[in-house]
Amino acid sequence: MSSNNITVLQLTIQSIQMNPMRWLLPGALLSLAMLRLRTKTLPPDSSALSKLPPELILRIASFLLPTSAGAFSLCTKRLYALLSIPYLKCKNGHASFGKTEFLRLIEPDLPDHIVCYYCEKLHAIKRPGRHTRFTKRCDTKVNESMRSYIHPRFSYVIFQMVMKRHRQGLDTSSLIKLLSYDEWSLISHDKIKTSARIVDGSLLLRQQHIILVHPNNDALFSHVKIMICSHAKQLCSKIDYNASAPEKYKMVYTPGTVDIDRTPTTVLCECCAHQGTKDGGNWSGLIRCRDCATEFRIDTLGIGKEGKAFVVTRWKDLGEGRDGNDAVWRGHLREPWVGGGSGRKAGGGKTICARFEGEGWRGGLESLVTPREMRRLVRYRYALCEV
Repeated sequence: MSSNNITVLQLTIQSIQMNPMRWLLPGALLSLAMLRLRTKTLPPDSSALSKLPPELILRIASFLLPTSAGAFSLCTKRLYALLSIPYLKCKNGHASFGKTEFLRLIEPDLPDHIVCYYCEKLHAIKRPGRHTRFTKRCDTKVNESMRSYIHPRFSYVIFQMVMKRHRQGLDTSSLIKLLSYDEWSLISHDKIKTSARIVDGSLLLRQQHIILVHPNNDALFSHVKIMICSHAKQLCSKIDYNASAPEKYKMVYTPGTVDIDRTPTTVLCECCAHQGTKDGGNWSGLIRCRDCATEFRIDTLGIGKEGKAFVVTRWKDLGEGRDGNDAVWRGHLREPWVGGGSGRKAGGGKTICARFEGEGWRGGLESLVTPREMRRLVRYRYALCEV
């Protein structure tokens, strides 16, 4: 960029301090301009741009992108009078631009708002809870995919809010709680818990299914299906009626869409002798989707003489939450143009599992399940009878 253009942009920034005249702005643009300038007021005619002739202001605007020129017109009453017709009102004026593109340009000056990718509106971060209610959601276009491949209560709008607060260096704990999801079934003795964590500027999600099966409830086990991702599909239960319990209970998946890493350097298993170097024992190895940023593993534990517990842990990297077009994010939604691994994220050579669990994590069922849950598994009773 030339020095003249830099000077033009510097003058543009200085001009943002002026108050707009309310009667000149239509409804939507009025709310945007007032919101943007609410905390920035200076006496009239204090801007350097206010002393420039109209011809020079029009010349300055011609060097800007149409979106930037449209935002420039909202800075002062005088600029709006000069630039609103060619850049905001006239259909035959300069090249048109999308509302989302325009809102994203002014979003950096709105620290308490995010631009919704799906409804093209500004949402206040101070009211995040409303976006978890189904009737108030504006991301319904991808809601079915999020319910299926992430979890039923996940909201992309709250995801955006969490990541913006994180980039601002502010506390995100209350927002991250809205992205968590726990479910407990008293009928099938299954538990689902989901937790989120920001690592290296990306939101990582861990979902864990704890499934207890015994000859008294294996009719329920035969219907268990756990969604992994849009590519690896579902992890399904299987009962081998030719074998005896607990060996007859298994969890199976489609192997053609995943890579399995059982090397000790990736995940060191502490709860079995083979240390993850062969396909046996009581863990599956770290299984990774080839197309999206998803990993999972299956741990098993014997319960009594005939019972068995499956702990299925799934990790996802959802990206930085900046744009709905992010390949990492869209890779989870089964978008047709995201393929060939473009939805995966390297993460500095580390697995998503290692990034979420931390440097000291060495794998093993005990490190995934809390001591309280482990005691519940070991002491599991069904129908008031010892397993």
